[in-house]
Amino acid sequence: MIHHKARQSNGSDENLFFALRAFCDEAHPLAYADITYGCYGVWCGLMHIPSHIIPLKDDFTLDPSDYYGLNETIVIANPNAPTGLALPRSAIEDILKANPDNVVIVDEAYVDFGGELIRDTDCPAVEDYNDFAEALEDIWQKDGMLLTYAAVLDAERPDTLRGACELLQDLDNYQRITEGAYGYGQQRLQETLGLDDEAIYELDGYMDFEQYGQDCMENDCVTKTEFGLLRRLDPPFPEQTQGQQMFQ
Repeated sequence: MIHHKARQSNGSDENLFFALRAFCDEAHPLAYADITYGCYGVWCGLMHIPSHIIPLKDDFTLDPSDYYGLNETIVIANPNAPTGLALPRSAIEDILKANPDNVVIVDEAYVDFGGELIRDTDCPAVEDYNDFAEALEDIWQKDGMLLTYAAVLDAERPDTLRGACELLQDLDNYQRITEGAYGYGQQRLQETLGLDDEAIYELDGYMDFEQYGQDCMENDCVTKTEFGLLRRLDPPFPEQTQGQQMFQ
């Protein structure tokens, strides 16, 4: 548990009380199983929160599909009390994905007696969204950086918000090539030999910068994206990615 995300309280019931008070009211019911921790119904009655009670299956297991798209706040004891039966993490994730605009509370008070702990590092937290927004704001006013980030996302295809944020914070490791092979050849020769602009100007006409740039792109594993050519500095893109995307 990350310490700044932990909240001290007088027991887990108090945390439940505050969570229900924050995310439920007469217009926002609480959905929970018919056989589960009794405090859910007690808090709903005390705070006049409508209850959406969902029956367990005949074998006392919880069917995740019963909780898909409810448009309500959901609380799930995992493992359930008093049955002691737990959903795997994948089933919890499916419920979360099916309720993207609603709060899903996973009550793990009895996880030490069975079940799989859903660690907070597995899902984005509010802080992750804030960090992403701040990092995005930093590049908003920088020329070309937003397009570079779009090209990076297209090439890397991160599957989590945290992965997208890490790429955003590592943009200095990428170069979007805007001047084609000719300009790229000039740039790479300057980098390799430490030449200034005047030396490059003097070489113009004596050196095929277009061909040299194309050779450098191949060696640097430059890849083609929907937002232009992209080079990853360290490590370079895999050679097969470059071959598939740039030259087809």
